[in-house]
Amino acid sequence: MQILRGWRTPIAGWTQTALTKLVPWTLEDIPASFRSNGGLWEAKNAQTTADSVTQIPDSFDVRPMVQTSAAYQPKFAVVDGHPAAVWPEADNNVHLVPNTGSNYNPVFWLILGQFSDGLVKTFPAFNNLISNGWTGGVGNAARYRARVFGESGTGKLFADAWATEASINARPASADVLPLPKSMIVMRGAASAGGDARYLWGLGRSSGSSLRGWRGPIWAALALGVEPPKELLARIEGRMAWNYGIQGKLPLGHPYRDVEPMKEPE
Repeated sequence: MQILRGWRTPIAGWTQTALTKLVPWTLEDIPASFRSNGGLWEAKNAQTTADSVTQIPDSFDVRPMVQTSAAYQPKFAVVDGHPAAVWPEADNNVHLVPNTGSNYNPVFWLILGQFSDGLVKTFPAFNNLISNGWTGGVGNAARYRARVFGESGTGKLFADAWATEASINARPASADVLPLPKSMIVMRGAASAGGDARYLWGLGRSSGSSLRGWRGPIWAALALGVEPPKELLARIEGRMAWNYGIQGKLPLGHPYRDVEPMKEPE
């Protein structure tokens, strides 16, 4: 077997000639049918004022995440070698939401983030990772299903939210998410959670003044309107992991733990 010069690892069955024809598969290569009702936001593309994030463009060119109020803007910082939007280490209402005004209903989220310093074992409050800003409905149950947040005093996701379990770094889904060092967080839920389709999903707590925002850095977020099948999901996980230097956290046997996702050039 020949090994491509500069390649990180041998690829069984590939000759050097074949490998030279390959180019990296990127998140922008996700088919359009999956990207509907979604978006791709990476802090490396953020627009800032001073050290605060005012906007993160959508790499799918549909719905940028914005925050016009300085009081609610995350900070911009390089964390673990990569640009991140950073939520305060204290009670906060910091959030980013799409500026298009057009509602969308994702069924899949992948967020590359960390809670606090990555060592904290319990949520100090009902800290929101994503929220759609909806406060309608009767009783709290409908409102809870319009967001994903931790259960105060535990390391678990709240049991009656849009997603009650998460897959961390491509491992089996679980309600237990803390401690959460830099990781991929995959969440799944219904397209019209809470029985209402009027959603404008964003990062952090996007409604009210409850001081239940996220804590710590978010490097990237991906939302899709269609659940990706197994092969596409593995590619998405692999690309996100390699882009942000956490491929070693993927499980043994993951197809992209040791090699980046590649494709034939167009």
